[in-house]
Amino acid sequence: MQRICSIPGCGRNYDAKGLCVTHYARLYRYKTPLDKPIPLRLLWGKREPILYSTWSGMIGRCENPKNIAFKNYGGRGITMCSDWRNSPSVFIEWSKVNGHQAGLSIDRINNDKGYSPENCRWVDRKTQNRNTRKVRLGADKLPEILALRAKGLSQEKIGKLYDVKQAAISKLLLRKTWVD
Repeated sequence: MQRICSIPGCGRNYDAKGLCVTHYARLYRYKTPLDKPIPLRLLWGKREPILYSTWSGMIGRCENPKNIAFKNYGGRGITMCSDWRNSPSVFIEWSKVNGHQAGLSIDRINNDKGYSPENCRWVDRKTQNRNTRKVRLGADKLPEILALRAKGLSQEKIGKLYDVKQAAISKLLLRKTWVD
């Protein structure tokens, strides 16, 4: 009785576990007797290149001291939640469910907290540019500033109250900034 490898289409004699030498070696090395599996990092990079790139970029900013942006992320204690860090698939699934589409980028709602489902969202460039540590005035402050101006406070004094230059108050009052 001839002993043939159990892999369909192989046709070689088997040595152990019903597999030929080639398929047995693959089973031992890759945990599958079939073709060598594609490494997960390459698989995700090909299936979801933009989301994988975003995921990889977050890790770089948070964990790699040689990354140009590390000082503003990992250097300030910004981290990535363990679920996302350990599995690009978890991050990619969250992204698909939570509004990712072309032209949007990931944004941390609170810039002093890390990357996690509770603190992240997908936004356009305009929204993201307004949500930075450098921005001290936003559209939400406009009613307060208008009320102070109506009470007779100068732009310079209002600027000192909000720790910004008088020019920033002037632009806000002239609606040159924060106009939606």
